[in-house]
Amino acid sequence: MTRAELERRITHPALDEEVWRASRYRYVRNRGRTFRLPRIGGASFYTGTQAEVLYASIKPGTAKATFTTEAVINDEGGMGPQVKLAADFFQPTANLALARALRIIARGIYSTTSAPTWQTFVRLGSKASTAGPNIGSTAATALGSTQTNLLWEHEEDAVLEAQGTTAGTSTIRGLGVFSAMLTASTSLQLAIFGGGASPGTVTTVDPTITNYINFDAACGTSNASNSIQLLQLIIMGLN
Repeated sequence: MTRAELERRITHPALDEEVWRASRYRYVRNRGRTFRLPRIGGASFYTGTQAEVLYASIKPGTAKATFTTEAVINDEGGMGPQVKLAADFFQPTANLALARALRIIARGIYSTTSAPTWQTFVRLGSKASTAGPNIGSTAATALGSTQTNLLWEHEEDAVLEAQGTTAGTSTIRGLGVFSAMLTASTSLQLAIFGGGASPGTVTTVDPTITNYINFDAACGTSNASNSIQLLQLIIMGLN
């Protein structure tokens, strides 16, 4: 734009054109900064929020068998580096308040004999942790007996509901549904709750630190035929 054109726009603005230009963008504050974002047709973009893929696995985890204690199955040996959330990922902002969330979608296969119980967990905290804040897990449940390489799926949303005033006192509510094939044509569904119980809240989260996302599993009976494997893990930020 030439200087003459700029001066003309300032001294003799074309109001219809300026209104049209203004309608093409909206301004959103995020983490202390202001961004100009294009308006996208077909959606209101009223809140200025978006869904983004934070992580998508490119390799399966290592199959786990002959175990009973909770174990990490998105292991680095199989899947590669674990996904992590940067410190203050859940930091509230002027336009988003506390409405920051994660969507965790995990899928894999399991095999059983003698109907052992199974559990799946999503934990934050340090790398390869089985003791960090439990933002979503199932109850120990038998999935049937003599299954071989049947599909399971764990899908949940975890939403920050309260920001703690000291480290490790923020509250996240995790809710979702776990599904598993029992045969080629039948399946079972289980509730997923943060903290392992209804109403799904866990109050020991520290969003000010780097939090790794650990996907864990536990089996009720140690047997080489009782195995579980994580084949696909997708983490989305709803922010």
